[in-house]
Amino acid sequence: MKVLLINKYFYPKGGSESVFFSTLNILKKNGIEVIPLAVNSNKNNRGGNQYFINFPELSQLKFLKKFKYIIRFFYNTEAKRKLKKLIIEEKPDIAHIHLMFNSFSISILPLLKKYNIPVVLTLHDYRLICPNSLLMDKNKHLCKKCIQKEYWKCAKYKCSKGNLIESLFLAIDMYLRTYLLPIQKYIDKFICVSNFEQNIYLEFRPDWKSKFIQIYNPIKHLESTKSIKGDYLLFFGRLSQEKGIETLINAMSNLPQYKLKIVGTGDYLEKKDNYSNITFCGYKEGQELADLISQATYTIVPSEWYETFGLIVIESFKLGTPVISSDIGGLSELIDNKKNGFLFEAGNVLSLTDTIQYAMTIDNTSYFKMANEAKLKASEFNDNKYFSELISLYKSLILEKK
Repeated sequence: MKVLLINKYFYPKGGSESVFFSTLNILKKNGIEVIPLAVNSNKNNRGGNQYFINFPELSQLKFLKKFKYIIRFFYNTEAKRKLKKLIIEEKPDIAHIHLMFNSFSISILPLLKKYNIPVVLTLHDYRLICPNSLLMDKNKHLCKKCIQKEYWKCAKYKCSKGNLIESLFLAIDMYLRTYLLPIQKYIDKFICVSNFEQNIYLEFRPDWKSKFIQIYNPIKHLESTKSIKGDYLLFFGRLSQEKGIETLINAMSNLPQYKLKIVGTGDYLEKKDNYSNITFCGYKEGQELADLISQATYTIVPSEWYETFGLIVIESFKLGTPVISSDIGGLSELIDNKKNGFLFEAGNVLSLTDTIQYAMTIDNTSYFKMANEAKLKASEFNDNKYFSELISLYKSLILEKK
């Protein structure tokens, strides 16, 4: 079997890339031939191939340069041309897409259908129902204004970072994918990474019900060399408002007796202040990150958007670190309150403050029982289970096409 694995980024940018590379490695480990397809970038540290396409990060371009790529934003002929060459030369049996918008565009979907290649799309966000993908407005408040396909509201309210042009592009793209080239006609199965995410999609698109399947994400293999717990709390991930970083900072300012380490990069770094009990550690990965997680008393996940899954939660659990998390999105599917972690009200500084205070004062017996429960929960998410579910899906779709 040959699997065409498509993702915009070919470097560890975020959660979707973590899943993309985990999927690639798991498939290869089980003897499946994988053909990756992504965008060329000087950040790519895993090689590439002749089929990779060229497309800039539009958000980093100046106003006038954005218009140079406006046609390819909606319909990328280079992506279509290179994909056709790949299909003819490599003859993939199935295509599995992770991220394709703002790069490959919808141009590749009719081509895959023309060559009778079944297509699977993992839903890492809400881009198929929300122009800015987060179900949040420009002020990072939860939003469902587009539930009736009124995508013009994205432009009206400047939902993408308060930027009218970007919001307008995203709204137009949604109309094209809804009415000109309806995406559901070209995708054989949508993989939802949590029950919560699937229910959100069903709320917006009940007519897609037969195309949804729920498969939890695989997780990275993190092994720590440290066995002794430290005396700090840990946040790791993207530093942005929807991740609840400001709520966490405000809560920690109420708790000067506890230390917090923040690992990651993002927009919030531009406005960080100095705090006596907070250390900004920058980007970490591999062994260094694993050791930071395993030595933390708790990992804190203060997200304020509808998290589709919660890789950070399971990665922490695997290393025996309980999690203090907001009660939102797919996160609450992973955490059993006061058993393997703690839940608090998303966006509520006082609720987070009280939860941290309580969590840090439980006795050692209760704490290590919680850590063991966290490891037990993490054991439910393993490569063999993920591969079994994924390969079963692949085979059924290939058989249907034949």
